Amino acid sequence: MKSLYITFAFALITLPLILFRGSLACLPGSPLYRHLAYLFSHASFIHWLCNSWSLLVFHNIFRPSRLIVAYVLSVLVSFLPLSNMPVLGMSVVVCFFIGFAARYLYRKNRLGFSLTLAILIGSCFLPGFAGLYHIIMFAFGFLYYTVERLLRRIGHYVNE
Repeated sequence: MKSLYITFAFALITLPLILFRGSLACLPGSPLYRHLAYLFSHASFIHWLCNSWSLLVFHNIFRPSRLIVAYVLSVLVSFLPLSNMPVLGMSVVVCFFIGFAARYLYRKNRLGFSLTLAILIGSCFLPGFAGLYHIIMFAFGFLYYTVERLLRRIGHYVNE
């Protein structure tokens, strides 16, 4: 329950940053501070609301290590010249956690998994949406789950 409150507080704290969207939007050649801060601002209230809702949906799987990895990978991905439009918002981190939860969703709720994948792929064709960044972060989340699971098994084996 604590992670829900923390996630909700984080979402509320990022709301006023909508006002700074022009100075935080990020292109591959942008100054470093934009790459570090673009995740925390949003283009509009609806953009913020969608990302905040998505973060709240995934709050149960947040761990400090996973959040740090998602943040660092998001910053690194922002340097890739995949779009001539500036990127802004937390949706790349959301896609990381969608990728992280993909195997669980596939096993437990195939319809939910199919709809999630369809929305992710379909949204790549929306104007102003940096779809390739989202697909890459989805793949990173999927791979991170595999690595984390492997490390957990190795740790369990070593501790026996």
